[in-house]
Amino acid sequence: PGDVFGRLTVLDEIRKHYWRCECLCGATTTVWKYSLMSSRTQSCGCLRREGRLRHGLSQSSEYSSWQAMFQRCENPRHREFKNYGGRGLTICDRWRDFMLFMIDVGPRPSPAHSLARIDNERGYEPANVTWATPGQQSRNTRRNRWFTIGGERLTVTDWARRSEVLEGTVRARLRRGWSIEEALIP
Repeated sequence: PGDVFGRLTVLDEIRKHYWRCECLCGATTTVWKYSLMSSRTQSCGCLRREGRLRHGLSQSSEYSSWQAMFQRCENPRHREFKNYGGRGLTICDRWRDFMLFMIDVGPRPSPAHSLARIDNERGYEPANVTWATPGQQSRNTRRNRWFTIGGERLTVTDWARRSEVLEGTVRARLRRGWSIEEALIP
């Protein structure tokens, strides 16, 4: 009880391998537990109805990104849950409706773009989400080291590129205890 799979929250087991669940839309449904655990069933059927009747975008890449966002944040069995929902990252209530998500985020600019949070310490909400290229995504990770010089905050990679010093050289200098300003001198 209490486990969340997509839009479904498990209420109780009504018979062996079958769980009674409440959907985010308010409906109650009975689901074979393995359908939930494998992500084959994610709602009472409202996702399918919304996809066909409300927006016609259920096969779109934007819809896939929207669903993946929910899986990362709300499905404890998702492989990335520990980095999202497990860290306390949430999705704003407004975005439980796919069309409101689309209004706020807009269409994906290209197949190379993916959904990205601007501030990795905050969840999915209108002011914190954008479509990003792989290069932008790689700069927006918790692994990056950020340095501020003259009020401008950039990653080591970006500072190295700007100063025309090899990134490996900058990183080696920083490991030796140099300041970022010293490490960027050609």
